[in-house]
Amino acid sequence: MSIYDYEVSQKISQSNPPYYALIMAAMRKADSDNTLLLRIAYPELWNEMQKRYNAPGGVIEGDPGKPRPAVSVITPTIARHVLHYFGEIDGWTPGSFSQKLMELIIRADTENKSKLKDSFPGYVEAIRISQEEMDGTAELKEIAAHEGKL
Repeated sequence: MSIYDYEVSQKISQSNPPYYALIMAAMRKADSDNTLLLRIAYPELWNEMQKRYNAPGGVIEGDPGKPRPAVSVITPTIARHVLHYFGEIDGWTPGSFSQKLMELIIRADTENKSKLKDSFPGYVEAIRISQEEMDGTAELKEIAAHEGKL
């Protein structure tokens, strides 16, 4: 630590930020060793921060008075991967991680699928659409088309 760090900490504390906001800011800025220490000390806060990082606008389910942004969690690339997985010639071959992830999502029970959705909402939603929606393939092709031709 230096006098500079101390003086910056004074300025930060004068703005009276919430305690957990400071911890999350520290998690964002920490090196690997200190990130690990913060994760161990605040596991629930780390998990929530990861959910918010991956959620559109940082808004997660259960936030009072904050509607989720109307942003599709399915990117054109995810749509193309799922199309390929289900045998559509318009899809793109996914990498091995995405391939295994889709297999895992398809085989997961409801509880585990919900957990996967926290980290991979686009893939879970795209697979749900493909399997459950009457025009699921057409919907995914439309999403895929938003970023160039199929």
